[in-house]
Amino acid sequence: MPSGKSGFSKEVFQKMLKLDGAASLDPLTGTARKKYLETWLRSRLEERQKSQRPLGVLSFDLDHLKKVNYLHGHKIGDQVLQMVAGTLINNIGALDLVGRWAGQEFILIISNADPANLFAIAEKFRKLISISQLMVEGSAVSVTVSVGATMSRQDDAVEAVIGRAHQAMEKSKAAGRNCVTLDCC
Repeated sequence: MPSGKSGFSKEVFQKMLKLDGAASLDPLTGTARKKYLETWLRSRLEERQKSQRPLGVLSFDLDHLKKVNYLHGHKIGDQVLQMVAGTLINNIGALDLVGRWAGQEFILIISNADPANLFAIAEKFRKLISISQLMVEGSAVSVTVSVGATMSRQDDAVEAVIGRAHQAMEKSKAAGRNCVTLDCC
């Protein structure tokens, strides 16, 4: 979430998102919407060109959410999405942003990352999500995530960096899910 140069604390930024909720905030998960993520990422990429500050992007896809929906219903599936979103929101840095990209996909933009710590951050989130549980009628419902990670490059466009993160995430899915793939430099 922005703070630093903009002067906004994470709490103030969350309030700003809520004030403009229809345009900026996903009503189910409380994360940024895709359009807001694109705008914010474009701004960070422009800053990166001037400052050379590293920027990482993580793409998360929930593994087997369709199975949860089939076994427990879409209401529980929505609660699982909210649980994952809460895990992401509650563990991001002050300069980072998380948003819902599509149905069961989230994007996390990490400021001041390098490949080694980006992988460690992605792995931390993967583990946190895998141990999160939603209690439904006395039994625990949980999911895992496939994660793709990439670093921004000089002169990157939003589509390019998101595309690399998604491709890395697809490699995680192909590798058996519940893992992190780093597309590096």
